Amino acid sequence: MLKLKYLNFYIGEVTGFSSGKICNTGTIRLTCSDEAITRYLLYLTDEAHSLLENPPFPEEYSDDENWSLETEEGTRLRILVPAVHADGVIYWVFIRNQSESPSD
Repeated sequence: MLKLKYLNFYIGEVTGFSSGKICNTGTIRLTCSDEAITRYLLYLTDEAHSLLENPPFPEEYSDDENWSLETEEGTRLRILVPAVHADGVIYWVFIRNQSESPSD
């Protein structure tokens, strides 16, 4: 099990994950009490919106520095903004340089 985090906020639990050549995938159960973050994540994968338009959310949500997955041992691994779909599928890419961990 991995925990999806935005800064220090727990967004959801990722299970059933697997690694691919380009990205990783799994199933997420969103548990975030901040509805704006949940709406933002679902907005990004909603085909009704163009990827070229700016999302109507705070700019910091789009900052890759703010997203991570936390292992059961507590290790935080930085990721690019994840793609979360309404059916519970999540896709993510690890940031190669993990030397800098997100601040607590």
